Order: sequence, then C-alpha cells, then structure tokens
Amino acid sequence: MNLSHVITALLFAFLASAATPQTRPWKEAATGRIIEGEFVSSDGALVTLRVNGKDYTMPLTRLSDEDRAWIRQKTGKEPASVPADTISLPGELKIAGVVIKPGHKVEFETPLSETLLAKLKKRLGGIKDGYTDIDMTKAAVGLFVPKGFDPAKSWPVMIVSVTDTGRSQGKFPSSVKSMGGFIEAAKSLKWVVLAADCPGNLTPGLPFNRCGLAEAALEALADAWPASKQWPIATGGFSGGAKYSGWLGGWFSESGRNVLGMFMAGCNQDMASMALDELRPPKKVFNTAKVFLSIGTRDTIAGPDKGDAVVKSLKRSGFDETQMVVFEGGHEFRQDHLMTAMSWFVEDKQP
Repeated sequence: MNLSHVITALLFAFLASAATPQTRPWKEAATGRIIEGEFVSSDGALVTLRVNGKDYTMPLTRLSDEDRAWIRQKTGKEPASVPADTISLPGELKIAGVVIKPGHKVEFETPLSETLLAKLKKRLGGIKDGYTDIDMTKAAVGLFVPKGFDPAKSWPVMIVSVTDTGRSQGKFPSSVKSMGGFIEAAKSLKWVVLAADCPGNLTPGLPFNRCGLAEAALEALADAWPASKQWPIATGGFSGGAKYSGWLGGWFSESGRNVLGMFMAGCNQDMASMALDELRPPKKVFNTAKVFLSIGTRDTIAGPDKGDAVVKSLKRSGFDETQMVVFEGGHEFRQDHLMTAMSWFVEDKQP
C-alpha cells in the first residue's frame, strides 16, 4: 500500500469515527447518578441521549454544569429554562410527576378518585369533617422508600398517623411532617413509609377522612407500581395518632389488605375494636394483626393503667397477639420500641 492509500484509509477512519456518536458519562445534577449514553441532539432546552439503543429526551437542567457546558460547546446553543423533573432519566422512579429517591423522603399530591369519594360519602352521609379548612379532593402524601428499593418486589408499608389535638387552638399537627422517627426505623429494616394529610399538611378531624387520604396515597403507589397492591401494611402513631392507627387497620382490613400490625405509642383508647364494630372487616383477617403498645411509667395521659385497659379491650375483641412494653418515662415516642414492633410485625409473615 502506497502513501496515498494509507492517507486515504486514515481519512476514512477518522470521518467514520467522527460521524459515530460517542458514549460518555452524564451526571444527574440533583443526585450525582451517572448514566452512560450517546449525545443525539439538543435544542437548547431539551437534550436527547441514547442509552442502550433507546432515546431519552429530558431538560438540560437535569444534567450537571459540566454536561451542559459540553452540550453548549457542541451545539452553540444557550440552555433554556425547562423544569428539571418533567421527564425521567432511564431507570428513574416517579409518582405523580415527582422523582422518587430511595433513601430520602419525598412529597407529592394525588387526587381522591371518584370511587373513593363516593365510598367516603356513603360512610359519612356526605363529605364533611370537624374542621372547615380541609380539602378532601386531594391527598398531600409523604413517601419514603429505602435504598435498594425495587418496586417489582414486595415491601412492608408503614402508614403513619398523627394526633389532631391542638387543631382547634390553631396548631397544625401533620402526619407527613411526623414521619421522621418511622423513617429512621425503615432505613435499617427496609420498610416503605407513607403518610397522608389534606393539602397544606392539614389533618382531618374524622377517622373516615384520614382513612380516605391514606387509601388515595396507596392508590397512587398502585398506579405507579402495580405490584404494591399486594404489599402488606402496618399502621402506627403516637398518642392520638396511635388511636387512629387502630382505625386505619380496620379500614384496610375491610378493603382486603394484609394488615401486619398496629404500633400504638402512648395510647389510651382502643380504636381498633371500634373499627371492628363499625367497619365490620372480616374478623379472621383483621384479628391476625399484631398490636404493640409502648407505654411510659410516668405518662399522665396514657400510663400503664390505661395501657392495660387498652390491652384487655383488644384481647376481648380477638387481637390475641397484643403486647404492651413499658419503659421508664412519660408521654413520649420511643424509637427502640418502634424498631422492635416493626421487626415483630414481619416475623413469620414474609412472603
């Protein structure tokens, strides 16, 4: 081969390589996650990347400053403003347009379906509540999924409730804002944690409405991840939220969910038995739920005497797997008791 042939061959090789899109790492600005893909095109607002032979179009703002500079130099176009979460990167989890980040709490809103609103109306004789500032057309949802989360697998779900004490005095307790202690337990135990309020993080006053909001949150999960319809659930809360956990347990047992247990910290009233009487869930289903009471020795609101009364009431109603654990302290939430309860709930019940 003479020199001219060598030069021609090298030129063709160079042109072929220049025309072939090159795979490079792209970094997501918010999480630092790396995606290996080829640059396809950009109009200055959106960018299209080819990942494993499939094209994904997303806002430039989803990518790191370095990646945006690379695209600007490549195209000569200045980036335009497009909301960063409008389109997903490959492998990304989303609910109601919100990106789910395993290991972190996220919040989103979801509407109550017409079927669910009709269910509440039938129970209440009309959509009403003890508070006039609530909006029962949407649920404001807090969601935590642990690291390593795969929606195709089965995960136990803890539904958190908070007391509504203080609402009439202008205080605004929020189930979504009270998820912290439950999330800490869920991180190590690999649970999903869920809570639901009305928009504005307002708690409703009637148990049925609280149940409806939680069901709307579960429906949103089912829309995104159909396998979640079969995930087992537990309910939990502190003080007034502990009482509501009993009502939620009855509601979801009546709806056909597998209720693993109910965590009741600082609880002085058995609302699980009230739910059993009023909602009429199948006893053979609801009564399999375990109940864990956490009670402080110096608790003036829900001390050992009141805790004992709750235990006796629960056992009369057929909740045989009920235990009360007492600690030295007052009306307070104990993280170690929650961890013990959640571990106990899934014993012998893993799929």
